[in-house]
Amino acid sequence: MRDRSKLAALRRIAAVEQVQRTSAEVALRAARNAEEAARDMAAQARDVAESEHREWLRHVSGRTFSPELGMALGARAVDAEGRAEGAEAEAAAATSETDERESAWRLLDAQARRTGASLRDLHRSMARRAEEMRLSALEDRTTFEAMRP
Repeated sequence: MRDRSKLAALRRIAAVEQVQRTSAEVALRAARNAEEAARDMAAQARDVAESEHREWLRHVSGRTFSPELGMALGARAVDAEGRAEGAEAEAAAATSETDERESAWRLLDAQARRTGASLRDLHRSMARRAEEMRLSALEDRTTFEAMRP
């Protein structure tokens, strides 16, 4: 009887852990997607910053130099660099979030596996005990029948 209550409790725990693991897996996928999007945005922002920088350099090294245009192009290049750095910081934060989500998922996965193993062990133990009881009953019946005149 005690094993049956343990079995019921382990089944409930396993079900809860499965839901938690699935939820963590969904969160991990979302974090990975967000990380990928952030990396793409950072790469695009870096490309824009490099393009703005090249345009500014082209103007500064060109034959016709206009200080006003040079200042405007320089300001655009600095602004684009700032946006690129911000996007790279967001990508780093997204990577950190993904790492945290992955750690949480790994922990929940390990717990669910451990509970599953405990559940299987309990099933085996109960089956073994039931088999022993059947064998004992068969042994008793055989002994009883052998002793009857």
